Amino acid sequence: MLKICSIIFALVGSAGTLYSIFASENIVFKIISISILSIGFISVVYVIAKEILKPKLVSGCNKVGIVDVFNVADSDPKKMKDEISNAKKIYLFFTTGKPFFNFFGDSLVKAMANQADIRIIVGTENSLFLNDINKIRKKGTSRDIHNEIKEIKEYLNNYWTRASKSGKFEIRHFSTEFRTNIILTESDKDKFGWITLITPPLLAENSISFMVKDNGVKENMYNQCKDHFNSVWEICAPTDTDLQSKPI
Repeated sequence: MLKICSIIFALVGSAGTLYSIFASENIVFKIISISILSIGFISVVYVIAKEILKPKLVSGCNKVGIVDVFNVADSDPKKMKDEISNAKKIYLFFTTGKPFFNFFGDSLVKAMANQADIRIIVGTENSLFLNDINKIRKKGTSRDIHNEIKEIKEYLNNYWTRASKSGKFEIRHFSTEFRTNIILTESDKDKFGWITLITPPLLAENSISFMVKDNGVKENMYNQCKDHFNSVWEICAPTDTDLQSKPI
């Protein structure tokens, strides 16, 4: 209520100042009044943005479990490294995920060594879906998306060996179901996730990402993403070529 009253008084004061400007013939007075009016207007905008709009935005984000929004390229990876290292369950959904598997290798080794259960969904090699993404991505990178699928399998074999072949991981391949990058972790304490908006030719590591958390509300983003992951996982039945906790 106090915030609203402050805005009303500021508006009334501004209106009075505006009237004085037109009523007075003194140039100096007009200049001073215009300066005061400008300051008042800026103050009103600031109060509205800070005290009304921002709390509403923050409240909406908290309600659905959004903790932070950031550009992946400018983010601090420490939080994700910690959550992956300590996770008992990890769910990963990428077109290929090569930058992730390359950068977070040590964290995945720690998770495997702690007997984590890791489920991974990536694209199907030589599928029409990946072929189309590859064509778009060629505008921004020379990386070949099909080679990346082979490389991440090599990464995982290496990490599993480094973890003394502990833990469990499995890769399945989607055909057309991909919508956005999903990283979900479940530890004994918390459930965190990172949802990255993918808009080729922009690469994932240069895209906007949301950090989310299971806040106990049924319809939060973490739970929605987990439900989505599980639904895709079920229709991506494992094949003889899928990688499952064993060297290929």
